[in-house]
Amino acid sequence: MSSKPHDTGYKELFSHPEFVRELMLGFVPAQISQILDYDTLKLQPGYYITPLFQEKIEDCVWSIQILPDFCKDEASEIFLFILLEFQSRDDKTMPLRMLHYTASFYHQLIKEKALNLRKDKLPLVFPCVLYNGDDAWKTPVSFHKLLPTTPSFLKKYQVQQTYFLIDEKRLDAQALEENPFLLSGVFNIEQADDDESAIQALTLIQRKLASYPAHQRERFAKLMNRWVKFFLFKSALDIDSENIDFMEESPMSLRKYVLRQREEGREQGRLEGMREAIINLHRNMKLAAEQIAAVLQLPVEKVERILAEKMQ
Repeated sequence: MSSKPHDTGYKELFSHPEFVRELMLGFVPAQISQILDYDTLKLQPGYYITPLFQEKIEDCVWSIQILPDFCKDEASEIFLFILLEFQSRDDKTMPLRMLHYTASFYHQLIKEKALNLRKDKLPLVFPCVLYNGDDAWKTPVSFHKLLPTTPSFLKKYQVQQTYFLIDEKRLDAQALEENPFLLSGVFNIEQADDDESAIQALTLIQRKLASYPAHQRERFAKLMNRWVKFFLFKSALDIDSENIDFMEESPMSLRKYVLRQREEGREQGRLEGMREAIINLHRNMKLAAEQIAAVLQLPVEKVERILAEKMQ
């Protein structure tokens, strides 16, 4: 799917095999996640154009081998087609889109001669939609749900595909807290809607990170710190995150930092509002600096300075 400003952080996160592994083991049914050899994860090209929707697909496509004990015939490799979908509303065409994306993915493999249908079979796919919109996802996950009631003798001729949906903001908060994987902290912070819940989510991520082996901790800390900063940058939580390491700060320091940043944000908002009021009174009502100062109960010098800055 074409890139959107707010999904860049997720594309970056899921370009690392560690988080693909956490996604599968932590949020996908065990009958799928337990049969995969995660040492064989390999990032595949995920850039192609779908003629039906006239859009570029730039999502993460990973290949992974099924463990030998679970392989049958030549099905020794499964492609994970991970579609990162972050909209404020769910997409009623998603079953069709996923079907089309899968077909386009197969077509690209044939076009690039990655397989030959005369001797090869198409790889298996696992379509997965990650959704973080505010409203609950209501669109069916199975393509056949878009079709009318089908007579039994026609069912075998109809297209069938189901995608796996992770509706992040509807995940159970208690289950996320108990989930041992660091990715659960990412989904937990997506549910944060104020300063306090953001702080709690950050401290939960820290706690989960501390339980990881030392040789993994440094790399995960870097990745998580980068993602948290991106999340705060694009979210409504107006927090300057450039000069803080969220994985190192104590919970009390985090709380003080976030609250301080929030107060500075409010002060900046007040200043911007005051500037706008001064300029509007001068431009629309033709008031002089002294008159504006009297109306807004401000020093004349401050009003004159703001008007002078505007004229520059």
